Amino acid sequence: MRRLLLLFLVFLSLSCSEYETKGFVRSKKLELVDSVKIEIPYEFGFVSKVSSEGYLLAYSYIDELFYVFKPDGQIFSSFSARGEGPKEYSGILPFAGIHEDKVFFLDHQNLYFFSLNGDFISVTTYNDPFVSSYGGIPNSELFLLNDSSFIIPNIHIADLARQVNRIAILDTIPVWIKYDFSLESNSYERSQVGIVDKNSTFFSELTFNNYRSKLIMIDHSIIQIPEIGKDLFKYDLKTPGKIEKIELDLPGFKFQKGLQEEKVTQENFRLFNQMSAESSFIGHFINLDSNSLFLTYSIIKQANQSSGRNNANDSFISQFQGYYFDLASRTGFQVDLPLNGSDSFHNRLIYLGENKFLFLLQNEHERDFHIGLIYNLVNS
Repeated sequence: MRRLLLLFLVFLSLSCSEYETKGFVRSKKLELVDSVKIEIPYEFGFVSKVSSEGYLLAYSYIDELFYVFKPDGQIFSSFSARGEGPKEYSGILPFAGIHEDKVFFLDHQNLYFFSLNGDFISVTTYNDPFVSSYGGIPNSELFLLNDSSFIIPNIHIADLARQVNRIAILDTIPVWIKYDFSLESNSYERSQVGIVDKNSTFFSELTFNNYRSKLIMIDHSIIQIPEIGKDLFKYDLKTPGKIEKIELDLPGFKFQKGLQEEKVTQENFRLFNQMSAESSFIGHFINLDSNSLFLTYSIIKQANQSSGRNNANDSFISQFQGYYFDLASRTGFQVDLPLNGSDSFHNRLIYLGENKFLFLLQNEHERDFHIGLIYNLVNS
């Protein structure tokens, strides 16, 4: 009898331990599992935020080439199609990425598709062109729903800081635009827009020096978060006008406060920069598997306190943290980034799928290769 009771208690203990492990997660952490060598000779950044069919897209700043390679660092191809010909994209290139074994480029007039080897496939105009003056690495936040429709974020919202009537015109500037292909015009036409929610950070009497947003797409919903805020806004594509606000608990996030200037001027430009340095912002915003997301954000610490607000001796240190959020349960966990969270990994972080991330290390010396570290997001 005593032996049976002991066996029962052991079984009960194992059952409870298994239940606690599966049913309750205390936190998340990044665990180093592998490293890769990427033989790109110059400084580069990831264009893609998420790998597509096992391929990654990067852009080299020096030779202005796009690189297609595998998560193990093996380079598949490198090419550029910039020019003025019918099969070339222009120098105004805000969006690029990989979709269904094809590389896409969206300039200010057309949507282009190339093979992974860089061979031209097709080009289609879209009848709502915008012009971007932003340089640097293209964005990958163009969502291709199928061969006949896609969604892009509206880049013009970033210019609102320069306008006095910014609040009045927020209702007219979409935070994202959906395009559908029209047989009648043989081009992509604007079909649906998402307007900034009036509960958003942007609807404020404060003037912000950054009105940009981060977007991801999950199923039939677009999730938007302002770079300077910590609230998610979920747009349901099936129900136009329906916007759900989801508050995130980002430990240490410092919201921008106290800036009452009407617009950016030469006199207060330094003040805008100071306020930016004192405020937190969202870095990466990534759609993971299983209805969950991952983001990085800055935590600001003052390194030197001076007497005057506009004194040049004021300095602030930005440290970066990761954050995992499950949309179904509405629970989130702070995640320490590699290198003690002191690096933003701007354009140097990509999601590989199956809870794995590739972090690209800074190339501090002149070398003909780079090192990437692969981390697995696990329960801790």
